[in-house]
Amino acid sequence: MFFWISRYHKVSLCLIFLLQGSPSEAQKHTLWKVESPTNTVYLLGSLHMLKPGHYPLAKAMEDAFADSRHLVTETNMDDLETPGIRDKIMAKAIYMDGSTLKSSLSPKAYETAEKALGELQSVGLSLKILNGFEPWFVAISIVGLKLHQLGFDPANGVDRYFFNKAKTAAMALHALETNDFQINLLSSMSKINQELMLLQTLRDLEITEELFVDIYEAWEVGDTARLNQLLTESFKEYPAVYDTLIIARNQNWLPQIEIYLEQDENYLVVVGAGHLVGGQSVVRMLQVKGYSVQQQ
Repeated sequence: MFFWISRYHKVSLCLIFLLQGSPSEAQKHTLWKVESPTNTVYLLGSLHMLKPGHYPLAKAMEDAFADSRHLVTETNMDDLETPGIRDKIMAKAIYMDGSTLKSSLSPKAYETAEKALGELQSVGLSLKILNGFEPWFVAISIVGLKLHQLGFDPANGVDRYFFNKAKTAAMALHALETNDFQINLLSSMSKINQELMLLQTLRDLEITEELFVDIYEAWEVGDTARLNQLLTESFKEYPAVYDTLIIARNQNWLPQIEIYLEQDENYLVVVGAGHLVGGQSVVRMLQVKGYSVQQQ
């Protein structure tokens, strides 16, 4: 979901998925076609981190790209290459008031985190090393390093693939959010929500690889019910985090997508797959508003 996280910490927080294979063209995909009287907008659920062996992508996805004149991603991916992004992240991630991770977390949460990292020595981190950083940053750092060790790379993500392809084709590029917005979204979370986010991350860390295999398999065949179940399962105990990271952003994106539907050229919108499945997804919001939305 967050491209700058993927670029600098190898993660996109619970909305990065994968493993192997190439979908059959006879089946559905995590791709929707939204038609208006004047144009078509395609919605593609992205896996933000993949391996080279996961390509080529399904023909239906390539066809949607070929039929579009505009590409929309969550944020401008070129901005991720600018030197200032990392400085902005660090400015938000490091405690500046003398606080520490230990002093900010509840004793129970700190104990849980300490135990989890102790049992995951392969991650190569300790709370002592991370003590100067806020919980949201600690969470993405831990899962990012874990994914990197498993061989997943944002350079191979679906969004990055189409972004690079669009630049080569001189397509018009658009972004739903700025990098500053995404940085501020996490850093401005309440103290309790940051703690919950960290606990959620630690709970899922031991099953990271198995979870991503399951997510990829559901994504591969367009099994939206299963995909939604897998992506939201770990949020059940932390609904406030889900509201902030998923639902609120879906609501913010809806008016922008409606503007695209008023144009006379086609658009391909590539966002994290978790934003396109479930009862409060972008897909469902468009259906409720009366748009023709068909899974491809």
